[in-house]
Amino acid sequence: MRPIILSLSVLVLLAACKKEPTEPEVKNPPAEEKTPPPLNETWLFQWEGMERSCLVHVPSSQLGQAGSPTVFDLHGYGGTAVVERDYTQTHVLGDSVGFITVYPLAFGLIWNSGIGDNPSFPTFNTDDVGFISRIIDSLISRFKIDSLRVYSCGFSNGGFMSLKLAGQLSNRIAAVASVSGVLANSTAAAYVAARPVPVLMIHGTGDAVVPYGGESGWYSVDQTINFGYSRTMLRSPPRLFLWPIATHRMSLLSCDTLTARPRIYQK
Repeated sequence: MRPIILSLSVLVLLAACKKEPTEPEVKNPPAEEKTPPPLNETWLFQWEGMERSCLVHVPSSQLGQAGSPTVFDLHGYGGTAVVERDYTQTHVLGDSVGFITVYPLAFGLIWNSGIGDNPSFPTFNTDDVGFISRIIDSLISRFKIDSLRVYSCGFSNGGFMSLKLAGQLSNRIAAVASVSGVLANSTAAAYVAARPVPVLMIHGTGDAVVPYGGESGWYSVDQTINFGYSRTMLRSPPRLFLWPIATHRMSLLSCDTLTARPRIYQK
């Protein structure tokens, strides 16, 4: 009997010591971090008793990041911020390389850029230099942008305005680019830049609206370049770049504060 009892005891012991099968451990893969979409805002301001506005685009890579560079893109005569955004797509480049883009709207769709020195292009007597400076204040407060890397570019009337900013807001604008815009007589007369401001000018020699050779109340392209060179006392003369097509010309004024090398894209 004892062998039977011993055998039963061993069976019970073995049964007691046997591990119950367990489910395999499943490790869930880490959740993929979703990139937030870019931020698009419309800002409204009361400026000189009028409602003014701008479109602001912040790339996903710059959300929550202090010290972002900023580019203003100014529309042409009779244009709008929306049309400029859709046409130039500057914010798409900003998404790629990491800068905030601002598309301001001029009062009456016309920048008080000096373009009105030509009677064929009347303007309103608005303080658009002050308006741009006001936007910069808001950008610093809202996004903590890098106040030393604020740039302006523009087409036609927006190019005129960018050149005016170079002369009257040099303490806040690092560099400007003008496409089909030149200095107006009044802008040159009121030029008070406190430091050399790099300027990129792109202009067509066949431009019939803002002629390359100048117009009543406006400098020619060459006069604009020479004025910038003489007033900013750059150490090196302007550099001229010619497209294969003879009706396009690009000139770059640069200085020690910013070394800029243009990249030309051709399709």
